[in-house]
Amino acid sequence: MNPLFPDQYYEFVVGFAVFFVTLFVVGKVLVPRLQKTLTERADAIDGAIARAAEAQAEVRDLVAALSSA
Repeated sequence: MNPLFPDQYYEFVVGFAVFFVTLFVVGKVLVPRLQKTLTERADAIDGAIARAAEAQAEVRDLVAALSSA
């Protein structure tokens, strides 16, 4: 039983069939879920960065107001 050159042709056919079914499932089910999750995470990170920038600007304004007073 050589995996590169199977004794029977059906082993080769079954192997290709299983490979393509797995490829189809990964492409149609798993990849879209991963893309959705990564997009949601990127949006959450972008929102957190924007909130942090707003907080920094507010702190700068407060520091400037306190130092000028």
